[in-house]
Amino acid sequence: MAENQTAVYEGRTAEEWRAMATGNHKRAAESFDRCDTDGFLSQWAATTVAREYELKAELAEQGGVDTFRALFDLEGNRVYAHQVETQFGTSWRLFDKDTQETVGWFSESKAQKEETARKNNAKKGFYVGTVKCEARVLSGGNSTSVHYYTAPRDRYMLEAEVVDNGH
Repeated sequence: MAENQTAVYEGRTAEEWRAMATGNHKRAAESFDRCDTDGFLSQWAATTVAREYELKAELAEQGGVDTFRALFDLEGNRVYAHQVETQFGTSWRLFDKDTQETVGWFSESKAQKEETARKNNAKKGFYVGTVKCEARVLSGGNSTSVHYYTAPRDRYMLEAEVVDNGH
């Protein structure tokens, strides 16, 4: 990105997202001052949305891109895969780049030590590295706990830039 360009996410700059977040924090504080805990739901909602805006500001500062985990073969080539929740926990779904059809599965080592996990994964034919690609802000949770996180705009990360191939 050129030096004089301002990074944006969803049409707003980081400063605009932060100003919106500050406004929400201010509304939450004013609600608390007015009615103490009676306004807890309004206060919770305002603070929750402020956290979303703050993450969008961070993403704007990063030019709308973030880094994500990715799978590589032992030669350092990208393996087309994405993580999914299964009945057995999180696994990598391996897919054909052209058809997006499933061609296999890979479960990462659960070893505590990073080096041991890396060696165990290599025995299965894979390294876990990182890629950089366009991202979006999503939310998850339930009625009492909401959290925001970044996710690849393209869940298959086909156009991702390799940051580290896991070697």
